[in-house]
Amino acid sequence: MNQHYVDRLMSLMTMPDKERRSIDAKILWDDVVLTQQVPIVQNNKAYFLHYGDVNQVLIAGDWTFWQPAIVLERIQDTNLFYAIHEFPDTARLQYKTIINGNWILDPANRRTSIEGFGMNSEFWMPRYKDESYQSISDDVHRGQISRHSLYSNHMKQQRDVFCYLPPHYQHKTDIPLLLIQDGGEAISIGHFNTVLDNLISQNIIQPCAAVFVPPIDRMFEYPESNAYPRFIAEEVMPFARSFFASQQCSLSNKPYNTAITGASLGGLVCTKIALHYPEIFGVCIPQSPSYWWNHGDIYNAKELRNANKIKFILQTGTICDARQLTLRMMRILQNLGAHVEYQEYHQGHTWGNWRSNFAYAIKSWLSDNVRTNKAA
Repeated sequence: MNQHYVDRLMSLMTMPDKERRSIDAKILWDDVVLTQQVPIVQNNKAYFLHYGDVNQVLIAGDWTFWQPAIVLERIQDTNLFYAIHEFPDTARLQYKTIINGNWILDPANRRTSIEGFGMNSEFWMPRYKDESYQSISDDVHRGQISRHSLYSNHMKQQRDVFCYLPPHYQHKTDIPLLLIQDGGEAISIGHFNTVLDNLISQNIIQPCAAVFVPPIDRMFEYPESNAYPRFIAEEVMPFARSFFASQQCSLSNKPYNTAITGASLGGLVCTKIALHYPEIFGVCIPQSPSYWWNHGDIYNAKELRNANKIKFILQTGTICDARQLTLRMMRILQNLGAHVEYQEYHQGHTWGNWRSNFAYAIKSWLSDNVRTNKAA
């Protein structure tokens, strides 16, 4: 079907009859809108379309660093605009259409992605597979999230944390614990709790408890604060363990059953925290980590001597994301004897990337535990 639309688009370019070209352009647009095929994706190409009596149509997206760099050309004697771009055939990307200077969702694309700054249009290339475990189903048992407040002596302020009690945790022992940076957005935008619900309910992983920690001053706490890692390790973790114990949720004390994760600057700070406290966090899951901060001083941190005590699951997008920085860290960690798993995806620096691939990291960490428990 997509090739049929592509052939019709290409034929408009050489159609000699102006009136016929204008009519066929409108018919093509109506057809692709009706079948919700915008952009048209075929092999490794995406065909972006817009129809309207407008002066200028631009696109900004993951692959343009969100600069309005893609210009759609008007097909002569029609109101149909188009642009053709190549992408990896497993890519999942986001964009906005810019009509006469106004940034809008693509009106012909039903697929959207919620981000920290609002909604974007989203498209999938032909071989992309959604394995995010984000779907909400009535037959899936749900965990419980509760909000708590504690005073931090290290941060000198009151702080919120969200504790996630997993489904099926009763009568289980050695339950793993995951600590998540950007905790509020990880719930409201990342839907990480839904992913955990689905993985647990489908017996892909064993029940896993989680602590979601929202920042207050993210741009200082994550890259600059010396107190923030102490707050997490010395205040949040004891508080969380006390809460889960009060709920008869039997957490594991083993470092390899205690993980920390975060994205972007959260990926930077979770790396720093794990390296500072390997006796607490035996697993570190940075997503698109901002290792460039402070001229890349993380690469020379003295705490890297602890790397061989930690399993790292490094994730990054390949399209205007943190791929080179993450690969550099992977090589450093490997040279230091750390257990490193590297995962990359043809996506950008967005929550869409992090939530769609969060499940891969959690399965890499915990699916072996399910098999071990079954064998036992």
